[in-house]
Order: sequence, then C-alpha cells, then structure tokens
Amino acid sequence: SCIAPDYLIVERGIEDRLIEQIKKSVQDFYGASVQTSYPYVRIVDKNHFQRLKRVFDNTKVEIVFGGETLEDDLYIASTLILN
Repeated sequence: SCIAPDYLIVERGIEDRLIEQIKKSVQDFYGASVQTSYPYVRIVDKNHFQRLKRVFDNTKVEIVFGGETLEDDLYIASTLILN
C-alpha cells in the first residue's frame, strides 16, 4: 500500500523460491504487461514519482525484478528490492 511498510523478513534458505513465487503472483494478477493492466494504479503526481524514483537512482539497492519507470505515465513497476 502507499502508506504502510511493505517488507518481508525471510530465512535465507527459502529466499530464491519466495522471489520466484512473488514474480509469478505479480504476473498472474496483472498479466504479461503490468503497465497496461487495468487494475495497476499510477503514482499520484510527478513530485511523488520523482521522489520514489530517487530511491532507485540514489541508493545502492539490489533490484531483483521490476524497477522500470515511465515518468510521462507516472508508472513505477512492481519492484522487489533486496536488503
């Protein structure tokens, strides 16, 4: 959600399986093209879009999947970040 922390604390031994299941769940829910999926919402405005994009651009995070951004569409893909 937009206002609640969204994170998991995962035992190392199941990390890879969990990542694959999360990827599958996103695709099952939104379809092959998340960006064009009707239920996928957009960021509220350009200020908030740019603020969120800076998280990807200005920090040393490992993006496992997602991370795609399109400012003209206020679109940020479902993204899984490790650590």
